[in-house]
Amino acid sequence: MDADRIRIEVTEAKPRDGTYSTNITGNIDGTLKHIPLWNYNSKNKKLLRDYTKLYEKGKIKDSQKIEILTWLGNSSKHPDYKLREWRIIV
Repeated sequence: MDADRIRIEVTEAKPRDGTYSTNITGNIDGTLKHIPLWNYNSKNKKLLRDYTKLYEKGKIKDSQKIEILTWLGNSSKHPDYKLREWRIIV
């Protein structure tokens, strides 16, 4: 797995619905950003589901640092298709 790491200091941990996506707010490299967990045009809700579970269990809170690993994997139903995979490290 050749994954990219996104290091985030979460400033608003509660996911919020926007016009095009469900987002959280956080600092990436010192810049405040809205970070999409799920784009409404996408069928891939894995990042949103995983984040929401951690948030509801109290494992992700305001001012906490998290990492999101992301990489391209193969679809289990259609091995020729690439899917964006995610893992959250708290």
